Amino acid sequence: MAQIPTYYVMEKDKGMAASVAPFMPPADCIASCKWLTEAEVDAYAAEYGRTGFTGAQRRLRLVAVPGSFSPVTWQ
Repeated sequence: MAQIPTYYVMEKDKGMAASVAPFMPPADCIASCKWLTEAEVDAYAAEYGRTGFTGAQRRLRLVAVPGSFSPVTWQ
């Protein structure tokens, strides 16, 4: 049987940081990344800190329950 990679399911004796560390790019690659600025990351982090993940969970529940999705509820 195929094994699920550890970046999807953490090993029980490791936390998140230790689980993904082997898959991290080198430090110079991270430093040169221009995908998001620090100000943008701070804005996303502040909003996540304010709202958490419940909005995304609620939307998932709407589409996961058969017959519960309608364009009116997905706004």
